[in-house]
Amino acid sequence: MGKSIQEVSVKNHDLEIRVNSNNIYPILYFLRKHTICQYDCLTDIICYDTPGKSLRFGIVYNLLSVRYNTRIRLISKFKNIVALLSVTSIFSGAN
Repeated sequence: MGKSIQEVSVKNHDLEIRVNSNNIYPILYFLRKHTICQYDCLTDIICYDTPGKSLRFGIVYNLLSVRYNTRIRLISKFKNIVALLSVTSIFSGAN
């Protein structure tokens, strides 16, 4: 994924990946379809607003790989409200 990923860390035994908002769709597609990942279950989508911060808005996608019994969190933060591509074609549960 190269430059698409801003930061990777482990928190509470879960992998966290921070990405730019325009890279969310391709990264989620990769995490779902690649045989090494197989994150086939979208458990949560969280949107939040923290007034007063420079990166005020954020979105979090929590994923589960049933095959590998692992969880991952994809996080994106941005200054202004942005239009995001729907991920329902990747995860029907996002509908």
